[in-house]
Amino acid sequence: MLQTMTGFGRSQKIIKGQKFTLDIRSLNSKQLDINLRIPTTLKGVEPHLRNIVAKAVERGKVDGFLTVEAVGDEATSAINSAVVKNYCQQLMQINKELNLPNDNLLSAVLQLPSAFSEENFDDDEITNGLKEMCNEAVTQLENYRKQEGADLEKVFIANIAKIESIKEKVADLAPIRLEKQKAKIINALNQLQVDIDSNRLEQELIYYIEKWDLNEELVRLKTNCQLFKEALATDAKRKGKKLGFVAQEIGREINTLGSKANNSDIQHLVIQMKDELEQIKEQVLNTL
Repeated sequence: MLQTMTGFGRSQKIIKGQKFTLDIRSLNSKQLDINLRIPTTLKGVEPHLRNIVAKAVERGKVDGFLTVEAVGDEATSAINSAVVKNYCQQLMQINKELNLPNDNLLSAVLQLPSAFSEENFDDDEITNGLKEMCNEAVTQLENYRKQEGADLEKVFIANIAKIESIKEKVADLAPIRLEKQKAKIINALNQLQVDIDSNRLEQELIYYIEKWDLNEELVRLKTNCQLFKEALATDAKRKGKKLGFVAQEIGREINTLGSKANNSDIQHLVIQMKDELEQIKEQVLNTL
């Protein structure tokens, strides 16, 4: 199933009187880029969380935010009283000088570094709990990415179907266009009222017909559209780069059709195909 690189996951858990909240967001990126914001008292857990995220996400820019809120009776044992009091005194003095209220002062202080004692956070119960939370948040993020991918896959299939449909119209116009070009050349020569070497004329006409022939490009375009659909249908988790490569090949054939068209109707159809392809190329950048 196709997956995008855009997603969101959240997990919350109360451990030893502390409410932990982990938010994980991901955006598209060429490589895997993980940025975790974790309280300093929990930095020892960061490698475990980073490893879980890396294995699941594989590609994209990932931002993780872990916050801690004191709840319940057990929370008092984890608060670093001396540090919290010092923070409060300093902030109250600043608020007094600036004539600001002290609303929600304690809640803000508890988010500051060292507000909780190091030793109360460094244990297996909290480490295992946070790892479990990370797995839950990552699972939500993956489900989000899969749902977006499923919706995007339908869009891709519709875009490719439209390109294939337009390609058939080009194929119908191609031989008519050649006959018109041939008649135009012969008519121009007849107006010159000079003797014409019929053999030489036939050779020149064959040259121009081969030069303007679109069959080779139409066949390659058909093949590349089929390759795109096959790449979508595979069970591979990471498809974005391959889809991007095939989309480039489709674009190359469409551009060649446009350069060789020499016909306003075909040029109009080429523009329509380019429009469908641009929609694909924009969205492929966000696929895993």
